This record gives sequence, C-alpha cells and structure tokens, in this order.
Amino acid sequence: MRKKIACLATIALTSTSLSAQDTGWLARAVGGWDSLLSPVGVSESAGDFNYHFTNDFLVGLEGEYRFNRRLGLELAIHQSRPDIVVGAEIGDYFVSLRDSITYRPLTVGLDAHLTPNRRADFTLTPLIGRAFFSDLDFEMSSVTPRFNSGSDLMWGGAAAVDVGIGDGPWTVSFALRYLDATLEAVDDGGVVTSLDLSPWTTTVGVGYRF
Repeated sequence: MRKKIACLATIALTSTSLSAQDTGWLARAVGGWDSLLSPVGVSESAGDFNYHFTNDFLVGLEGEYRFNRRLGLELAIHQSRPDIVVGAEIGDYFVSLRDSITYRPLTVGLDAHLTPNRRADFTLTPLIGRAFFSDLDFEMSSVTPRFNSGSDLMWGGAAAVDVGIGDGPWTVSFALRYLDATLEAVDDGGVVTSLDLSPWTTTVGVGYRF
C-alpha cells in the first residue's frame, strides 16, 4: 500500500512539473547584431540617389506567454542605432551624407514549439509589428537637411532555440530573425523619400521562466 501511495505521489509531482513547463511566462534579455541589407535605391519623388545602412549592435527585451506545450504568444522590442549613408550626384559633384538613426522594432509573434519538454526547445515564429525610426539631420557645410521619420508596419519570421540551464528556470537562447520594413522620411519641403529595410538579426539571450 505504501509503495502504491509513493508511486502515485511521484507521478503527481512529475505531472505538476511538466505542466508548469508547458504553460506560463518566459522573460528574456538579448543582445545581438543587426545586419541591415538595404540595396541601392532610387526615389522617384526626390531624384536619383543611392543609400546603405551600416550594421550595428542591438539590445532588446522579449517575453512569451505559453498557452500549452506547443503554442505561445511572444512580444519583443529591440533597438539599434545604425548609420545611414546617402549619396547623390549634384551637377558635376557626388555628395555623400551620413547620419545615425534609431531603429526600434516592436513585434508580436505566435511561437510554435517543435520540441516541447526537451532541454533544447526549438521554435518557429511568424512576426508582425511596427518599426519606429528617429529623425535624420544630415550636416553639410552650409545647410543641415532634416528629414522627419515616423513608423511603419512590418512583417517577418524567426527561428530560435532555448536551452535549459540545469534543472532550474534559467535558459540561454539563440535566434535568427528576418524583418521587412520601409523607412519613410519627409524633408522640409514636403518631399517623401522611401527606403527599404530588410534586416537579418542574430541574438543571444538569457531567459527566466516563471
């Protein structure tokens, strides 16, 4: 009889432990690298020019609420500050301007857990969200062209893995994200310039389940 009671107690504790891993919150702090793949572009409203973004280090906060062993809802915000370099031909001269821009994507995604209840938890996530940009001030010798930026809807996807540290609530994460967004800037004359962004983001983070 005692053996049966002990066996039932063990099963109950194990089930409770697994159930706790199946649902609940995961908070994560990450750092990584934004690789902003921006091809040479031409703006019909502002004339011919080319541009590119420099890559930059990023920081971010992420959180997931896991409904069950397979699905969770993720909210994430990252921030980086790459440089944007714009070149244009003016008469017989080629002018190159540079300024830093704050790039802050806020995304929501549906996490699909491919290996639930494993130490290495792989996920695939479709993403939607909004990208927020700071204004641009290009300094020249005589004038300072200013462009007002706003925000833009974005979409993308992510592949990630969370690896448990021992038997505790801490995890280490590795992720690769792709996002598609457009930076629209309006100069003092009301001319709208659209620049395409296609960043690949790689991150490493530390998470805590509770």
